[in-house]
Formats: sequence, structure tokens, C-alpha cells
Amino acid sequence: MATNALLTTPNDGEISKAVEERLLGPARRADVVMPVLGTAPKPTERVHWQAPTGRWWLIDDFRSDPTAETYGGVVVPVDVRDRLTDLLRAGFAPDIVLVGHEMPDRFVPGDPVPDLVPGQATPSDRMPATLVNPSTDAALEAARQGSEKALALTRLAGKALVALVSAAAAAGSALGRLDPVIVAGVEVEAGVFVWVEVDRWSW
Repeated sequence: MATNALLTTPNDGEISKAVEERLLGPARRADVVMPVLGTAPKPTERVHWQAPTGRWWLIDDFRSDPTAETYGGVVVPVDVRDRLTDLLRAGFAPDIVLVGHEMPDRFVPGDPVPDLVPGQATPSDRMPATLVNPSTDAALEAARQGSEKALALTRLAGKALVALVSAAAAAGSALGRLDPVIVAGVEVEAGVFVWVEVDRWSW
């Protein structure tokens, strides 16, 4: 990760009070392991990334996630839902939450997105809809739309998000196929976020 110019390991100065109070502190109180992945800009559009295995990943804001569109909320196993609920109760309040899905073998960008919840015709577990801090989320969106700097970072942010998800995937490669990975970020300076891995599982 240190060799990737798009994703840097944050030093003590970059892990601000906001990161501690809104991500890492709540994670400890909820007894959830939450590795810090690094710093990178916020992506502003859906990203496709082809892993070294040849399979594609689809990465997007959890509110625009394909399973949310299909099932009325991002579908998660019950243990993941419980951990996310515990995090919220402990004060977890990121500015943005992203989900990266590993796609089926023959998928290529431009294909219709397949059902990403195999074996569950009517799944009942969802990610909480209140994961993102609503006041900071609105402020960040307003700033994004009005900031030339933010618009200029769009392409870099997409590449950085690839680094985030690939870093999370590499960290859990011993588990085999990862589908999906959840990452969350808090803005530490204008347009720059510290990102953490929140959870991952395999369907």
C-alpha cells in the first residue's frame, strides 16, 4: 500500500480528532476491528475495477448500490447487520460509506448488473439507512457541486477508490472470494478523506 501514490498510509497528524471520535473510537466501543486503509479523495461516480484475477468489481456509494435498488436496501448477512447496528449505537458517523462488489466471472462493464445476493429470493437483512452523518453528507455534496478542486479530483478519486478496495481485498485474501467489501471515510481536509475497512463477507 505504501508504494501506491493514490493511497497513502495516514500519519498521526492525518488521523484527526474527527476520525477518532467518529470512526475508530466507536469501533473500539462496539468491539469491531476497523483497519485504517489510508487517505484518498472521495469518488464522485460509480467505479468499475478489474482485479488481477480477471474478475470485475463494482464500487459505489451504499445508497446507490445495485442491491439497494433491487431489494430496497443493501442486503447483508445478519451478523454484518448486527455489527453495523452496534457501530451506530456506539457513535459511528462517517461522511461516506462505499460498497465494492465482486462480479461474476463473465461480467464486463456495460453488462446488466446481475443479482448480487445469490440464494436469497426475499432477503430480510439490510444495511442501516442512517450510516452516513446527514449534516456532513449534505455539506459535502454542496461543496462537491460548487468546488472546481473537487471536480478536478473526480478521476483521481476513482483510481484511489480502486486502491482502497484492492487494499481491503488483499488484506483478506486468505478468506478466498470477497463479496462485498464496505469502506467508510471521514473528511480530514478539503477533498481528502481517511478511509477504514468496515466489513466484508462472502456469499
